[in-house]
Amino acid sequence: MGTGANRLIFDSDMVFYAGLLGRPRTRVLGAWTLYAPASGAMQITVGDEAPMDVPAWVVPPYVPHSLRTADQRIKCVLVEPDFIDVARLPEVLLLDEPGANWGERLALFAEHLTGQGRVGDEPCLETALLGTALPRRRIDQRIANVIERIRQDPASLVTADDCAADCGLSASRFIHLFTSECGMPFRSFRTWKRARSLLNAVDSGATLTQIALDLGYSDSAYFSNSIRYFTGLRPRDILAGSRALVVDRR
Repeated sequence: MGTGANRLIFDSDMVFYAGLLGRPRTRVLGAWTLYAPASGAMQITVGDEAPMDVPAWVVPPYVPHSLRTADQRIKCVLVEPDFIDVARLPEVLLLDEPGANWGERLALFAEHLTGQGRVGDEPCLETALLGTALPRRRIDQRIANVIERIRQDPASLVTADDCAADCGLSASRFIHLFTSECGMPFRSFRTWKRARSLLNAVDSGATLTQIALDLGYSDSAYFSNSIRYFTGLRPRDILAGSRALVVDRR
């Protein structure tokens, strides 16, 4: 495949990726993740379950899983859980095994991105992939402000105590409210958003050391361990696999 077959498109709420999978170990992504192989079936292992050969699959946030495809290529979509109302998710995200309908939809979208159309023709990722806007989560404005602060600057060393003070709450009350409103603990949210911000650096040409510092990691070991925990891949392997990647930031 040519370089057009490797595509990364993302905004603050969704990521679309079509390209190399590599050989990741177990990953624990902090987003709803929808997978389809570039061709044929893929093998996925979720938690302690036995490996399954499937045409496509949806993995909820923070669920350990690993996968393989015949050609080590993948198409996937990440949907950030903090902005969607889980109680009103579209059917494609509720199915344990989405099957051919989801796989075909994702495959058609991938074809559009990699040769048949222009990325700019699609108004937004969610409607292009799912056919509808996702239901938004209604969040306490104080927590919404914290979420936006971290989205805007995921490398920030902001603490729960800092955010609690900004919200006019005790630290314990803030942590409880954040988890209730956002659907995940504050520390998990902050750690995931920082790791996810590696997307902004995959085509920067910067060294691993510089990227780690720019993303707010205190040392290279912490950086590497965090990225490997979430993605199952070493940062250097992610950057190496991104050399032929076409990146579109929304």
